[in-house]
Amino acid sequence: MKLNIWVRTLVPISMAILLGTLVFLLAQFREPPGFKWYGVAWFVGIICLIWESNWYVSRTLDQRIPWEGNLRKRILTQLLWCNLCGILLYDAAFVLLNWYENVILGNDNPLAWIHMAVATAIAIILVQIMSSIQIGYQVMEHWKEVEVRTEKHKKETALAKLEGVRQQIDPHFLFNNFGILESLIHESPQRASHYLEQLSDLYRILLRHLDAEWVRIEEELEFLTAYARLLKLRYGKAFSLEVDLDVGLQQKLVLPFAFQLLVENAIKHNAALPERPLKITIRSNDSSSVTVQNNRQKRTSVIVSNGLGLHNLSTRYRYRVGRDIEVRKTKESFTVILPIKG
Repeated sequence: MKLNIWVRTLVPISMAILLGTLVFLLAQFREPPGFKWYGVAWFVGIICLIWESNWYVSRTLDQRIPWEGNLRKRILTQLLWCNLCGILLYDAAFVLLNWYENVILGNDNPLAWIHMAVATAIAIILVQIMSSIQIGYQVMEHWKEVEVRTEKHKKETALAKLEGVRQQIDPHFLFNNFGILESLIHESPQRASHYLEQLSDLYRILLRHLDAEWVRIEEELEFLTAYARLLKLRYGKAFSLEVDLDVGLQQKLVLPFAFQLLVENAIKHNAALPERPLKITIRSNDSSSVTVQNNRQKRTSVIVSNGLGLHNLSTRYRYRVGRDIEVRKTKESFTVILPIKG
């Protein structure tokens, strides 16, 4: 967690000056009165040192016990280590101060156990105050980060849904399907009716999954199959889709439109010709992932792409599953490994 420079420096200095001034004023009522300048300097220095050591503890724990999903454990662990480090630092500095007064200044004030007990009590109080401020600040910053990530995820999900809808209502997509439908009406009204049913099935499934966070792979394959039928009518022998997934695996969960997006991506970036068909395969990788692969065939025409589809899919998986999709490119193939849930 990055720290604000004001929190890192001004807060401990202000706290040290405030408490140092308070101690200085109280010291005026003792016998003999007075609190030397080196005492204030020592007090300011030890507070800054403990403050900085607490941040060091926090940075170390960020790697081992992150705030995400470990809030209670993180707070208790950080309090424990901050107390240990703070008490050791304060007591060591107190011994050093006593040595300075007796050896350098020539005072006669031998160190007793009661002095160490009082010093330890003061250290505990100071560490609790500083740790409370620091942990409170970190918890608030963590909540802000979570809110930002949540809003970002909502945006990415909305963009992904919009992209999925856009691909299906894209003017070229509609134009091609209506063109096919028109030709089928003249050639074979029965086939035209069948094609129209498949097209309506596609949009029906699309609307059903639009607000879902997760869908079963079985349901996603239902949507993909309806989509593939239209592609088959459009491309004929130039397109093929093979699905080889275990029945048990099909009951697990995947993000909506993940398969369709990858199929659309393959069609967009590769040539599909009867003599060189575009082949897409979906198969089980292991119990926690599915592989979607297509052969790479350079297009003669350049397709403009904003790259949002694959990027949004990657972002959604990182947020929802805690794992990223894996992309593998070779000269012959393009492979995406999708994590699954359940």
